[in-house]
Parts: sequence; structure tokens; C-alpha cells
Amino acid sequence: MSTQNIYKKINYLRLTKTPVLALIVILISASICIFSVYKIKKYNTSLVNLKSIHYQRDLIINNYKNTLENFNKSYKDKFDKLQQIRPSEEGIINFIEKLEEVGKNRNLTIQLSQDAVDSTDLKNVKYNLGLSGDFNEAVKFLSDIEYQLPYLIGFEQFNFVDDDNEQNIKILISLSIK
Repeated sequence: MSTQNIYKKINYLRLTKTPVLALIVILISASICIFSVYKIKKYNTSLVNLKSIHYQRDLIINNYKNTLENFNKSYKDKFDKLQQIRPSEEGIINFIEKLEEVGKNRNLTIQLSQDAVDSTDLKNVKYNLGLSGDFNEAVKFLSDIEYQLPYLIGFEQFNFVDDDNEQNIKILISLSIK
């Protein structure tokens, strides 16, 4: 009902001198206008809620995708680290170079060998590590490799031999990716 139609009805009722009917028509048209405004606001609120729901859905999907991508990246990094310590020539050379680099800082001589029995294990690779030098420096070396190399290092056997001129330490270590 348009505003012009309402005014026409009001003028018609004035001419017929029925103020009660005019008041009723005014109240009805006002309530229709208020109800229409309420419906429009409710519709707009519904649109806002719908947009919010779509935004939340997109946010959840993006978080899931990011989590999946991060998981794949971390898995790939772990796989790459595992390939570095696998019993391939490059992996062993890379690991020995890292050990020697840390050992040189501690004035230690390092001998490294690998058990043939455990060479096929994908999760753990075991090495025999021999250190020659000062015992205190060897202990510091073990703490250094634990924090500086990207592997979890388990010390399985520890043998200490004290000769007259030097101390030798034989350790069986197992490596796994962090």
C-alpha cells in the first residue's frame, strides 16, 4: 500500500466525517509500515548472518588446508632428513661431516661406523661412534650434537677406555628424525 493511497483514504474519510475510521486506517497503515521495516531489518540481519556463516566456513576450510599443507611440508622435511641419515653414501657423508665439524670445535677425533644389521631400518639408523680426546670435551661434544644436529640421538651403549696418553669413548648411537 503506497503512501498516496493512504492519504486518499484519509481524505475520503475526512470528507465523510468519520474520524474513528480515519484513526483506524492510520493505525493499520502505520502497523503495516512498521511490520515492513521490521521484515526488511530481519532480512538484512539474515543476510549478515549468512555472510558470517560463509566467512566462518571459508575460515575453517582455509585453516584445514593450511594445516594439511603444513603437515605435508613437515612430513616432507622429516622424509628429507630421514633420507640424509639413511645408509646411502650421501647421507653418511653428510652426517660424518656434521659430526666432524662439531668434533673439531671440541678437539676430538671421531671414528664412525654403521652396523650392517640395522641398515634397513627406516625409523632408526644405528652408528658406532668412537671419540678420542678429553672426556670432558667428549661429554660437551655429545651435548652439542644433540642440540646442533636435526636428529634425535639415542645413546644405547657407552664404553670409556682411559689410556695413558688419551681417553677413548665408544658409543652406540641411534638416530631418528626430529
